[in-house]
Amino acid sequence: MASVRWHEWDWQGAEAEFRRAIELTPNYATAYHWYCILLRDLGRFDEASREIQQAQELDPLSPVINVNVGFILYYQGLYDKPSLHTVQYSN
Repeated sequence: MASVRWHEWDWQGAEAEFRRAIELTPNYATAYHWYCILLRDLGRFDEASREIQQAQELDPLSPVINVNVGFILYYQGLYDKPSLHTVQYSN
């Protein structure tokens, strides 16, 4: 439901749905990952960073999550850190 609200540009509704999904299934890394992307799209990079870090803790081998860790670092202006992080997971 969160992605439906997101694609309808209902940011508050999407955020509420993502938070509810995380509340119901706190060990589902993808929920944190997608919530991170919403927060990133809203320019809330510090919050996005916390969510993607949680996703990474839950699923440390996920290539898409690890690449998004690098993207969030980039969006935060930490330009030297993404390359080090993403290279580690691209091999």
